[in-house]
Amino acid sequence: MYNLYNSPVLDDLRRRLLGVDFDLKDDKGATPRVAVVTAGRLNIRGGPSIKAGRVARPLPRGQQVEILQHRGNWVEVETRIRGWVHKDYISPKKGET
Repeated sequence: MYNLYNSPVLDDLRRRLLGVDFDLKDDKGATPRVAVVTAGRLNIRGGPSIKAGRVARPLPRGQQVEILQHRGNWVEVETRIRGWVHKDYISPKKGET
């Protein structure tokens, strides 16, 4: 079955319309649905900006997050709560596609 969520056409459309330059891809080229926090403590914010307020305690290194969407250098994620983190501080979970 065709997966529109991970399609190259949809990725190209996101880049053109939203200016998305987020490139968190695994070895197979598919955008992962799960990532892991790589920073010692990662602030999770209410919006895709350093100026957006924090919505919870910082996430610890190794915390798994579900990727919901991308906006520029920011990624909306969900753990028990939903918020935004900078893409430089997460990486794909091994084995996720």
